[in-house]
Amino acid sequence: MIHLVFAESSLELVPNNLLGHPAVRNYRKRYSKGKEILLDDSYFHSAMKNLKGLEKRGRPDIVHFCLLEAMGSPLCLQGKLKFYVHTLQNHLLKIDSQTRLPRNYMRFKGLMEEVFRDKKSKNNLIVMEENVDFKEFIKDLNCKNTMGFSVEGKRKRLQDIFSKDFLKEDIALIIGAFPKGHFSNYVKDMITDLVSIYPDSLDAWVVTSRVLGQIEIELGMI
Repeated sequence: MIHLVFAESSLELVPNNLLGHPAVRNYRKRYSKGKEILLDDSYFHSAMKNLKGLEKRGRPDIVHFCLLEAMGSPLCLQGKLKFYVHTLQNHLLKIDSQTRLPRNYMRFKGLMEEVFRDKKSKNNLIVMEENVDFKEFIKDLNCKNTMGFSVEGKRKRLQDIFSKDFLKEDIALIIGAFPKGHFSNYVKDMITDLVSIYPDSLDAWVVTSRVLGQIEIELGMI
């Protein structure tokens, strides 16, 4: 089994101290939203200027793109993937591979707001746990290999990483679902092999697509 982990994911609700900002009030009025509103830099840039750790926040679209890439893959269709979204605020979303995610971004945000509110989706295919320590979560996966992808890692070609023997064991693949910066130390501490697949930074959904595609080639799926 391949455990696909989107780490330090830029997925969170608008903090309470920003709910009174004009940009947030206007958004709520326009879209008839309740208190649970995803923090989205596209709409709340002016309200977010003083947020701590700003460079990694306010991009739920990254999680959306990555999940769509992965959940439409042959690996997922053949039941070889498990999905996890661990957020910057230590929320953990476990997403069943049978989940049919909305293709429309606004509908995706509505689904995520529902999950944050109820701690699950209506069909129970997505569940959320709060205050989940990343290190303990990775330990509980009990994978022999935990591989992370970052421009800070050792440069390797994808075709040299995944062999049939390597893929016989359960593995965890960690991809950062945030817009800028690098993995925090608490994430890197849990990675047994930090690799770079390109000399420059790549978007998280591009890494997701390339990595899963190479595994599918190695397994003879495509």
